[in-house]
Amino acid sequence: IDGDGDMEISIGYWNNPSLIFDNTSGPFKSTSVGPEGDVHDTRSVAWGDYDDDGDLDLALGNSNLGRNMVYENTPSGFVLDWTAPLVENTRSVAWGDFNGDGDLDLAVGNFQQNRIYINNDGDLDLWPGFSEGLGTIGDTYAVAWGDYDGDQDLDLAAGNYDSKPNYIYINRGGIFTQTVNLGLGSDKTTALAWGDFDQDYDLDLLVGNQNGTNRIFVNSGSGSFSSLSLPAPADSCSLDTRSVDWTDWDGDGDLDVVTGNAGVSGCVQVIVSHNTGSSWEFETVWQTTVLPGSPDYDVRSVAWGDYDGDGDPDLAVGVPVGVGINNFVLRNDAGGFTKVWSATASDSGGTRSVAWGDMDGDGDLDLAVGNSNSPAEPSRVYVNDWNGSTNTANDPTYAVIYRPDYVEMANFFSSHSVVGYSSLPILYDLYDDEFDSAFQVVPQISWDGGGNWESAWGAGWIYDVPASPSGVLNYFEWDAMGQLLNHQGIPFNPALSVYVPFEQSYEEMDVVFRLVVWSNPEHGGLIQRPVYGSNTTQWRHDVRPEWDDSKMVVNPTVVHPGETIEYTI
Repeated sequence: IDGDGDMEISIGYWNNPSLIFDNTSGPFKSTSVGPEGDVHDTRSVAWGDYDDDGDLDLALGNSNLGRNMVYENTPSGFVLDWTAPLVENTRSVAWGDFNGDGDLDLAVGNFQQNRIYINNDGDLDLWPGFSEGLGTIGDTYAVAWGDYDGDQDLDLAAGNYDSKPNYIYINRGGIFTQTVNLGLGSDKTTALAWGDFDQDYDLDLLVGNQNGTNRIFVNSGSGSFSSLSLPAPADSCSLDTRSVDWTDWDGDGDLDVVTGNAGVSGCVQVIVSHNTGSSWEFETVWQTTVLPGSPDYDVRSVAWGDYDGDGDPDLAVGVPVGVGINNFVLRNDAGGFTKVWSATASDSGGTRSVAWGDMDGDGDLDLAVGNSNSPAEPSRVYVNDWNGSTNTANDPTYAVIYRPDYVEMANFFSSHSVVGYSSLPILYDLYDDEFDSAFQVVPQISWDGGGNWESAWGAGWIYDVPASPSGVLNYFEWDAMGQLLNHQGIPFNPALSVYVPFEQSYEEMDVVFRLVVWSNPEHGGLIQRPVYGSNTTQWRHDVRPEWDDSKMVVNPTVVHPGETIEYTI
């Protein structure tokens, strides 16, 4: 009834008001990563299919009480599969295909020497390149992969804390050849996130700082950056940022920011951006201080993710124990938030990191939580039971949709490749415990990470799609070129199948697909679940119309945006 992923009970009385009993337990069920009591002072968690078996494994970046670890996701639970050769005092870990071989490599940001572990068919081997200098001793608190220069390999941003400047390590064929110094060495950076903030087709860098102004470093496209300052939290909230993330929270087509701020006056802050045409303006539109109860949030980690599949991003918040609240999830309610779930005190630890990922392959997002040693509590995964076995009279049909990329699954900009086909098949598995076909499947696309959606060209609305308990593989064909050009306002005539070249250098769009599944109403029984949409992870798609397949391409007369030209075919 309330859209939080669990079932409520209604009772009708004769000559008395009917009653509805709200189920407040939420859809999340806790499981530990490793044995209970296995504590490692975890400061960072990251999902990624590092062993190429089709499901997400979990990397733990540990501080002083243990080596970094990767837990393999198996049918019987998490199994420790890799341990680093030494204790590294790690603050941040991130998966990405550093050397372009299709496997996920692991970047590790440390108090001293940063490291990269190269994935050799499931074995992580230490890469020696960082030991050769490049300013890698910087008390790094955050690392993030992203192809900032558009050469189709992943560069690495490092956010440094101890009065050291932040760096971008430039990747040239699996070797860091030089660095970009972002300056401002007085900033104590604790968090980073890449995203195309200004929609100019290159990646910009969001930077969260503990001791001062948070910033967006805007990529010029030529190797340099300009800095934009973000507003401080309102009222009494401390500017002590430990985590940042961005998405299109309000669905207006551009990226908005969330910051998690620590301390006795910590808070969650949501900042929206406004493009005035000549400049960018920022506005704080929401803070946790508006919620009832103690304002002592001491937030250490925040992460956007659409846990309920309704097409807008929800928010996970990680907090340490002892502040009067436990880790919680806020549902996005069209301009505000509703707290829909909170961890119990018995399985709450000193949380330092949270991350969304579909661990069990059922199409909805599960939540990983990295806990420190105060108190002694293992890291955990909260399994989202929105999809899968709900034990209703007739469980709903649901889908798992796959990113069209040969690099294994991981969050954020983990893939170096840029997909460049004019027509692209998008694969998905459709599940139903009773073999009911889906009444309707609606493919959608987002250009801003999943906050604003439109129908995917070429796919249409697909009816009577087969499903089974083990999943039926289906696909739809996306008219990539037509929709990409239309999104940019480039002249395009689909009736003649003519793609008009235009004057353009490197440009790549960030793409997320969503599949909305409507269960068959003839088989729904007495209990109906809300419609659920399953998302891919993000990938980049080339917007230059240089593809050559069955479509006809005219001679290369330049047409600028806003201009038109006629051709005789």
